[in-house]
Amino acid sequence: MLRRQARERRDYLYRRALTLRDAEIAEKRSKLKASLATGKPLDPTIANDKQLRQDYKYDESRADRTAEEELLLDDEYSHLSGVVDPRVLVTTSRDPSSRLSSFAKEIRLLLPTAIRLNRGNLVLPNLVGSAKSSGLSDLILLHEHRGTPTALTISHFPHGPTASFSLHNVILRHDIPNASRGTVSESYPHLIFEGFTTRLGKRTVKILQHLFPPRESGSAAKLGSRVVTFKNIEDSIEVRHHVFVKTGYRSVELAEVGPRMTMRLFEIRQGTADNKEGDVEWHMNQYTRTSKKKDYLMEMSPSNPVQAPTTNCQNRLMALPPELRKLIYELVLADEDEIIEIYPEDTYDDEDPCLWQPVITRVSRELRHETLGMFFGRMTFHVPLESTCHRDGMDYNPDDDGSGYCSEDDFLMLHFESFCEFRKHVEKWFRTNAEHLKFMKTLTLGICAMHATIIKLAVSGGAVQSTLTIAPEGASPGTCWAQEDPIKYEIAGRVECVLGTGTARQPHLTLDVCNGLLDVMAKYGRNFECELCEDEDGGLDEDKDKDEDEDEDEAEGEDEDADED
Repeated sequence: MLRRQARERRDYLYRRALTLRDAEIAEKRSKLKASLATGKPLDPTIANDKQLRQDYKYDESRADRTAEEELLLDDEYSHLSGVVDPRVLVTTSRDPSSRLSSFAKEIRLLLPTAIRLNRGNLVLPNLVGSAKSSGLSDLILLHEHRGTPTALTISHFPHGPTASFSLHNVILRHDIPNASRGTVSESYPHLIFEGFTTRLGKRTVKILQHLFPPRESGSAAKLGSRVVTFKNIEDSIEVRHHVFVKTGYRSVELAEVGPRMTMRLFEIRQGTADNKEGDVEWHMNQYTRTSKKKDYLMEMSPSNPVQAPTTNCQNRLMALPPELRKLIYELVLADEDEIIEIYPEDTYDDEDPCLWQPVITRVSRELRHETLGMFFGRMTFHVPLESTCHRDGMDYNPDDDGSGYCSEDDFLMLHFESFCEFRKHVEKWFRTNAEHLKFMKTLTLGICAMHATIIKLAVSGGAVQSTLTIAPEGASPGTCWAQEDPIKYEIAGRVECVLGTGTARQPHLTLDVCNGLLDVMAKYGRNFECELCEDEDGGLDEDKDKDEDEDEDEAEGEDEDADED
């Protein structure tokens, strides 16, 4: 593993040096071109470079060319694009499973002019040679791991390029719920590419779109009602296959046909699939992925800006995709009828409105990360603090009357980017680990309740504003936080949801999270105490909580043994 990392590091540094060298040569050529055009004197280091003057006459780059014109300069697809329909060969790795064979059949149905071949014992050089001699234009090679399709390789003939994709979330036609059944139409489909704006993205579009024949070249009988969509979402290409029926002048109904999959570009290499010595145009590795937020297939420009979070309560917090919305309804949130099954009748009063809140259920890791930003962006913490908090780095200076406590109006309104940031401030407020531990368990229950409430209201289509007030139990806001005995805190939360916008706004839907609900959660939902706790690196701190629980259990066992003795 260490040798592999060292090799990848050397490879990255070498390619980085080549990139810098090419950029330097391009800059010198541009200066030479500008000097010849304007007659201005040139730097002697550039004027005396014989190799630069010799290569200058072969330089075809121009500043007035667009990115598309630069791509068309040495385009492998330009000489036959729109003239001859592509002939694609679809095959698999040797000894394929039944699921991979079924997936290859569906890929062949997705491409109207493709043919499928059983691989048998053909080695790759013989397969590529046979495809070239047969006049095929492209080769699609499917790979698997334990029966699951994991990779797709597209090789263009006769000179390349070869693009490699990894496959994720592959769902076959018959596994898609409510999918269109019956014979698959082989008409020429409409192609939709969305989110490919960079040079690499346009290169990827060119590779994918030339697997399909152009609709203008076919007869009227071949122009059917199929749509194949390639949508780029954070460098993940979502592939969908639909058929549409016009139900009116401006209304259309879609029915998914399948297959459904997610593709991630891994490598683009010059040459065909059997050529392992071809130049690498682009390759994804751990040194390329320097930023988790960076997208290589789509760049943010004024035409597609990033929408910053807004504080206007009339706007929706987040537009949930259909898959996430369905997941929330089916797997995460429960209906009101299911509350009786989760909480027995003797644990609550039917007339108590505080218990009829959205049911606190286990929140999956994906859903938690999807909604944590929305949660902390709309959460305001009202915290009564000591007058000495400003000495711990807090920007807070209450009116100190010499007693060391806050007045009744001294509440600190705080906003935090993450739970980890909030925990760091809590560690400053408390002096002992016991106080910190008990407070964090109570606080986490309240945050889980508020989190689930916000998720459910956001799914219903409303905009949410929420507050969370924390204070020692039975104490006024001026009471000092650092109580020693007993240490128990009251948590009162409120979530206000505005449904509709403009003149169609409906009254506020207000839900309260109080100690009554927290008591029920503490009895029947103890596993939620560490759901939202994160460590300093952003990961879950579940192992730490487990170790603390084990230490508490061991301490209780030792106490019981001492009592028996």
